[in-house]
Amino acid sequence: MPVTIVRVSTQDGTAIPNGGSTSSKDLKVSGKAVLADQAIQITNNGIQVGYTTAQTDTTYMADVSGLAPGLYNFVASTRGGQEPSDVWKVTVED
Repeated sequence: MPVTIVRVSTQDGTAIPNGGSTSSKDLKVSGKAVLADQAIQITNNGIQVGYTTAQTDTTYMADVSGLAPGLYNFVASTRGGQEPSDVWKVTVED
């Protein structure tokens, strides 16, 4: 079972649907890991942009900050890119 992304939101909690857009440059990516206490990385086109550790219930939340305007293809995975999630696309507007 892969890592999943279940929500991307702004810092104030406004949800951004997959394929949606926002003017916020600081986002939160949350979802479910495979195991409790598992290291989770968030990547954009293969480059790490966030990192966190799953809670005991396997949920995680990672801050992704300082984003420039453009399209982001977020993927959550375990350390080393194992068990990757589906892509969650977000456009950060100028």
